[in-house]
Amino acid sequence: MKKLSEVEFNQYKKAIIDEVKQPPQTFYEEVSLYRNDFYRNNLKYDGREKFLAQLNKVTLKQAIEFYEKAIIKPTGLVFVSQIIGKEGNNADYAQNKQWKIYSTVSELQKTLPVEEIKE
Repeated sequence: MKKLSEVEFNQYKKAIIDEVKQPPQTFYEEVSLYRNDFYRNNLKYDGREKFLAQLNKVTLKQAIEFYEKAIIKPTGLVFVSQIIGKEGNNADYAQNKQWKIYSTVSELQKTLPVEEIKE
């Protein structure tokens, strides 16, 4: 990414924006435009517009910083959900010494901060 010029980055960004703005071709594509907003109880159904507005603001520097933090040197929350059958045991789960294991979602939720979203 560091080798990308501003012009190249903006071309890629424009291509993504143009793709997101494409009108739906099928019923399922049309439903998918509203599905995320519906699941999040966003009755304004403006998630796509908000996404595009934020994407328009992204700079090459921000993209590089995000890529480094998320891919190269990941920091922050990593959410891994694993399910095994009745016959499985803990040895069947993927292991990482840095992971904290929560046996229930409720247990995890108690550790997360609560933040009120104001619009």
